[in-house]
Amino acid sequence: MFCVLTGPGFAVTVSVAVALSVSGCATTQPQPYLVSPDGIGVAVASVPKSELGHVTNASGSGAIQGAMAAGAGAAFLGPLALLVAPFTAVAAAIEGASCDRKLDTAYPSLSEKFSDIVQREVSLEDVQDQFIAVLQPHTSVRIARAEILYDGDQASREQQLVAVAARNAQAHLILVEIDHISFSLTGSECASWRVYVTMRIQLWSVPDRKRVFYFNPAVAGHLFVTGSLSEIKASFDEPGAVRKALAPVFETAANTFFWRAKFQLPP
Repeated sequence: MFCVLTGPGFAVTVSVAVALSVSGCATTQPQPYLVSPDGIGVAVASVPKSELGHVTNASGSGAIQGAMAAGAGAAFLGPLALLVAPFTAVAAAIEGASCDRKLDTAYPSLSEKFSDIVQREVSLEDVQDQFIAVLQPHTSVRIARAEILYDGDQASREQQLVAVAARNAQAHLILVEIDHISFSLTGSECASWRVYVTMRIQLWSVPDRKRVFYFNPAVAGHLFVTGSLSEIKASFDEPGAVRKALAPVFETAANTFFWRAKFQLPP
């Protein structure tokens, strides 16, 4: 199922695949993990905000993809693939350079400015709010706001957030970690842009200091905001516009986590 929400200069596009399990007479379905009602929290973490935003250089990525494409044909071309690959990579790099020029015309120096845009527009509180809003209707047990943490070291922030959850008497912690907010050009002749979110979601048993689930919502499709390159400056310069567009992305990630991960909230 594909959902597109239009907005001023951009759209939110999320691709969600729903897996249906079909069991035969002799098949036993595994029981879902039962979350106890003794306290549930939602924590959100990321690298420091200044490190969240990334711009993918079209010329560099094009050269790599071109070389990979030629390599994929090695089974058919044999040794000829070694001769074709450099030319394919060069062609892709030239096309990528053209895309980079288009981007610089539409929004000069975006590579230097994108980090500031992300710091202005991305709110981990929004992520937390969306997850609680999605999960709370499925249980009568209150799902509490836990800590929000910006820290570069993944292992230390996980342990720190679980320790705080223990002090708050939370038996289970849903931990949402945002890895990157990335920009790239897309579409025919790079006529569109895309901002996509890379994240992972974990469920921790706090008393055991044990991670029960690790879930990547990208298994159901990429989560991104997209728009026309001709309107990129208006979209990115309007305060709050990108933030508003990202809200459905976080909501979709929460829904994907709830329906695809094998756990059951208390009634």
